[in-house]
Amino acid sequence: MIGYGGGLVDLFPARCDFHASVHSKSGTLHSPRVGDPEFMEGGAVILKILRKMVQTGNPVVPYDSLLEKMAIVDAALLSQKQGKPVYLRDVL
Repeated sequence: MIGYGGGLVDLFPARCDFHASVHSKSGTLHSPRVGDPEFMEGGAVILKILRKMVQTGNPVVPYDSLLEKMAIVDAALLSQKQGKPVYLRDVL
């Protein structure tokens, strides 16, 4: 795999970076930016995890951990749709 410094940017000169920001009355937090090089390396990690799951027939992380991550996405979508905060306890 071509690494970040090894020419990946040359192959894909148009970059696409993402970040998340959280705003509250206590202040604002910004996540680090994640861009194309990280997506490609992350994709390789995901494929290795998938292969291990197929070979063993078992998840590589506990089901509760997976359910929590899905609840976070559900709460975010519901919050955006309703225009108000949605707590994890409301979707779990």
